[in-house]
Amino acid sequence: MKKNCKQFFEQIKFRDFIRSHSEFAKEYELLKQELYKMYADDRKKYTESK
Repeated sequence: MKKNCKQFFEQIKFRDFIRSHSEFAKEYELLKQELYKMYADDRKKYTESK
């Protein structure tokens, strides 16, 4: 999948934010675990819900 420049830099900013805010990183981890339970067989829905 090709990514445009804006999307790429938004993802980098999000990554950097997560790395520097451990409390938010934990929340995001819990969200991903819940979404996995809900959408284990639907990768697209899982990704859209994050």
